[in-house]
Amino acid sequence: ARLTNNKTLRVVMIILAVLVALSRMYLGVHTPADVLVSVLIATVLIFVAYPLFKKAEKSPKVMYSILFFFLVTIIAYTCFVVFNSANLSGTTVEEAENYASALKNGFTLLGCGVGILVVYTADLKWIKFETKAVWWAQVLKVVGGLALVLITKELLRSPLELLFNSHLIARSIRYFIIVLVGGTLWPMTFRFFTKLGKK
Repeated sequence: ARLTNNKTLRVVMIILAVLVALSRMYLGVHTPADVLVSVLIATVLIFVAYPLFKKAEKSPKVMYSILFFFLVTIIAYTCFVVFNSANLSGTTVEEAENYASALKNGFTLLGCGVGILVVYTADLKWIKFETKAVWWAQVLKVVGGLALVLITKELLRSPLELLFNSHLIARSIRYFIIVLVGGTLWPMTFRFFTKLGKK
């Protein structure tokens, strides 16, 4: 809704956002508190983060500041979860599962965060990939990219878990490599896709 000046499209997007929030409560998969927190986060993203990212499109310094902020936040979150296992893991099965999920998410985000920082730097300095192509070449790019990322994700799982004795650091490394493949290796093929459909 924020991207477009079309008032009708804006209204439709806002209605969809409200309906999604209400559907979560109706289906019983989220509480009103969950939905309220998500609405507050969305509001901050729309009115604070969106203008900031628009500014970052023109200024690498602003983008680096944003990326470093997110990386520091991810590191702080992961450290908090790792070093507070006694307080967070709880006594019930549900609490233990929640803690395991939080731990897994922290290591996943850590790998992705470092990967995004590396990918952004690589794109600024070397890749500068071309985004234009005929529609069917764009579809091929999306399908090929998704396939490559999913294949990378599955191929790396067992070797890295074996190498790191199933420690969650294997997950960080795996997601770091996935982000690198999707953000640097695959975009290097985009010049080829740009030529497709041209006479």
